[in-house]
Amino acid sequence: NWNTPENDYVEMFWEQNLKQFWIDTEYIPSKDIDSWKSLSPEMREAYKKALGGLTLLDTLQSHTGMPKLIDHIDGLQNRSVLSYMCMMEAIHAKSYSTIFTTVTTSAEIDAVFEWAASNEQLQFKAKTIDARYRKLDKENVSKED
Repeated sequence: NWNTPENDYVEMFWEQNLKQFWIDTEYIPSKDIDSWKSLSPEMREAYKKALGGLTLLDTLQSHTGMPKLIDHIDGLQNRSVLSYMCMMEAIHAKSYSTIFTTVTTSAEIDAVFEWAASNEQLQFKAKTIDARYRKLDKENVSKED
């Protein structure tokens, strides 16, 4: 019953999430092409790798992180807020692809995702985060986990 708030913050988080809602088709990255072209090749490469890393981590967050957290949260309204945030992580991951298709070639996009899949530091980070989330599968999770 959303007419009876479970706590004093769930409505605030829900409303804030709604205010910040956007999808990739609402953002027009083609307006940024001139800015993109003005960047040095090194800066463009850094941006591409940052977006590749964010795609990986947002995908992980939406597929593993948030769903695991939801199982340990009391209150259906609280869970609903986290479910919404889970969806937003997936939307953000998709939005990076929209940005890529506007400013890079298909070959460059493939290279970025190959880099993300083979970069040892990024993979270590993703695997470490994933392992922490997967520990939440255990029935009795300590506060430290």
